[in-house]
Amino acid sequence: MPAFNNDSSTEASIAPKRWFLPRLAQRISLVLALFMTSAIAQTPAGKGQIDVVLIGDSITWAGKWESRFPGLRLANRAVPGYKTTDVLSQLDSTIALQPKKAVLMIGINDLLSLAPVDQVYDGIAAIVQRLQAGGIPIIMLATLECSRQSCGQAVDWVRELNRKLKVLAQKEKIPFIDLNPKFTDPDSGLLPKYTWDGLHLSEPAYVIWADAIRPYLK
Repeated sequence: MPAFNNDSSTEASIAPKRWFLPRLAQRISLVLALFMTSAIAQTPAGKGQIDVVLIGDSITWAGKWESRFPGLRLANRAVPGYKTTDVLSQLDSTIALQPKKAVLMIGINDLLSLAPVDQVYDGIAAIVQRLQAGGIPIIMLATLECSRQSCGQAVDWVRELNRKLKVLAQKEKIPFIDLNPKFTDPDSGLLPKYTWDGLHLSEPAYVIWADAIRPYLK
């Protein structure tokens, strides 16, 4: 496996080695093209009628949350391909829904696009700040690792990011749920039984995810 450096100052030097990125970018673009309209359509109308809003990318988008939480009024605002900047650009409309709680997981698409870890962290911190300013309680999830076979050193970047996010959550007194110990191992990252492509989750992973956040949504 080639060595990667998530440092923008060395981006030019590592460009020839990015053999894993075109395949992942192609998958993300395909999912985005197919499902963008559907993803946005999952947001029900009605300010103040939402119990939980879900914020994230295609990993959150695909969770079929309504069937897992039939007693809750959900707004799935996750969109395939989204990065932290995309979430920030649509955050005013999300806050305008006045949800009782927000579930947040984002960052993998930033890292796969070679955004520096500190930049991704700053973006997530800005999302947290805006949600808190809007009076919305947050349940933060650690960014999920991909498989090392699919995305190489990005696994290590995710781990570095999550160490920073854990500190942020503790500082802001936000619940922080890290599903990676259930879905990954130290060497391989995301395990095959929980993914169909090394990045996106399969049904067994969503069952575990739903059980992990259930106590926080009551």
